[in-house]
Amino acid sequence: MHPVTRRWHESHTRNRPALAGVTSATPLIHITETNSPLDSHRKNWFLFLTDWLSANNGYRLVSHWDPNGQDSGPWPPSGTVLDYFKTLQTNYGA
Repeated sequence: MHPVTRRWHESHTRNRPALAGVTSATPLIHITETNSPLDSHRKNWFLFLTDWLSANNGYRLVSHWDPNGQDSGPWPPSGTVLDYFKTLQTNYGA
C-alpha cells in the first residue's frame, strides 16, 4: 500500500469501534457524489478512496461531475484520471 494511502486509511478507520458497537455485521459502505475540484488531485483522491473501500467492506463509489460546481469539474477529466478509471474497472468490475 502506498505510504500516503496508508496514512489516509489509518486516519479513516478510527470509527470502526463505534460501528462495531452499533451492529454485529460490518455495514456496506457507499461513498456518493465525490470528486475533487482540482484535476491534478483526482487520481490520488480516487486511489485513496478505492483502497480504503476495498479494505473496509466498501460497496459503491459514485463520482460527481459538474463543470460549474466548486467541488467537481468538467467531464471528461484528464487522460490520467480516465486511465485510472479504466484500472478501477479492471480491478473492481466497476
